[in-house]
Amino acid sequence: MISRVGLWVAVAAAGVAWTGLQEWYVSRGTTPIPAAVDLAAVESGTVPANVHWTVGEHVAVCEAGVYAYRRSGTSSAPDPDSTVGHFYCPIVSVHHPFVTALERLARKHGSLAAVPAREVPELRDVAVVVKTDKYRQVRDLPRGITRVSNVRGMIVNRIGSLSAREGQLLAEAMPRVSVRKLLILQEGRVPAARNTLLGGALTVGVLGLLFLGLRRA
Repeated sequence: MISRVGLWVAVAAAGVAWTGLQEWYVSRGTTPIPAAVDLAAVESGTVPANVHWTVGEHVAVCEAGVYAYRRSGTSSAPDPDSTVGHFYCPIVSVHHPFVTALERLARKHGSLAAVPAREVPELRDVAVVVKTDKYRQVRDLPRGITRVSNVRGMIVNRIGSLSAREGQLLAEAMPRVSVRKLLILQEGRVPAARNTLLGGALTVGVLGLLFLGLRRA
């Protein structure tokens, strides 16, 4: 018979093993220094094998972003104080057709803010969404369309994907974009160091031996 303690040890070992396996899988083929990625090239279909990226100046289309949240009150709808779990924001290159069209409209109307909503072009050919957890509350989330100097992180499609609801909301915001093909760039994520992965493997081994010892007992 397996004791209750042995069972908990087995569960803990499985959790550590699963986390280590995910870190190994997503970090496979990466370099400690991120690859400088040309977002325009990615939009054209050229995706680097190295998933540790730094993307230079780009445009964040925050108005098309979606977020996960925890309720702050009794209502199921988010309010400004609701806690944000993570935020997905589509990004495009600075010379993307969407951006150049907006720049023309801004010159025509005097400013971007003055462009009528009916004239704003639809988003097409979006390749990347940035996943970030740096915003604490709904009130902190960025709005509109802004230029960003750079973003650094890892493409995590190997181990994660949009939830059905997140995919649905992004598809509603960008109906001309194939949401299932989007690359998810998790901001701030770095490849696991080899010694970290080795440490995880050793931990699993120790926990496994402990579990076997408890089982024999």
